[in-house]
Amino acid sequence: MRDPQAMLLSFGVSLGLTILIETALALLSKKRGPQLLFVVLANCFTNPAVVLATRLFGTPAFITGEVFAVTAEWLIYRYSGARFKRPFLFSLTLNAVSCSFGLLLNVLTHS
Repeated sequence: MRDPQAMLLSFGVSLGLTILIETALALLSKKRGPQLLFVVLANCFTNPAVVLATRLFGTPAFITGEVFAVTAEWLIYRYSGARFKRPFLFSLTLNAVSCSFGLLLNVLTHS
């Protein structure tokens, strides 16, 4: 994907869907106020990095990037002061669901 507009659109759609999915899951798990803000901010930090690495380096970078995202978001939730219970499990669950949704969407739209 060499078209800059298409790449920016890809980044925007990926980040938007990730924030939508993970915020909805956070709301379902009764996260409110500062916790929701940290979910959005954590994804603004990790999602573009994972998408860029995947675009540049392919599948190995995607897998490494997802491990990075889970770890970074876990640390953000753990040290945010927003009182996340089980921050690693929370990060892992949100990322597993949004990642699975993204993979499914890619398969459905590129088939």
